[in-house]
Amino acid sequence: MDPACSGNEKSGGGENGVSVVIDMDLPPEPSSARKARESLERLAGGVPYHKLEDARLAVSEIVTNSLRHANLSPEDGRVSLHVEVADGLLGGKVCDTGRGFEVRDAPSPGGFLGGGWGLYLVDAVSVRWGVERNGMFCVWFEIEV
Repeated sequence: MDPACSGNEKSGGGENGVSVVIDMDLPPEPSSARKARESLERLAGGVPYHKLEDARLAVSEIVTNSLRHANLSPEDGRVSLHVEVADGLLGGKVCDTGRGFEVRDAPSPGGFLGGGWGLYLVDAVSVRWGVERNGMFCVWFEIEV
């Protein structure tokens, strides 16, 4: 997946087994998690419904984490979303200009109402996930479709 999300959306083609690609930049504001979830609607019909719901959950949780923890300002901050369906996998990547975090071995929630459920849920719905730093901090996931 390309960490430099460009702000355009494409579908079709089937090049290199890729059937759908979504790239978008989101402002650091609360409505961005909803916009990210809604962008996945273009996958409907091409991805089983329950897998699409898993992807919506993962995207929503990761974008929300970026908005809550990256301390992005409207002037210089951005959250980028990249999603593609290829070769039986739905892959997603959310990148921001924040400092990121260190990954624990197994994510666990911080208590019933205390938060900390985001990566736990991403781990539960994904076959694999991880983080990368390459000028931005990115959290990515893959879901078998």
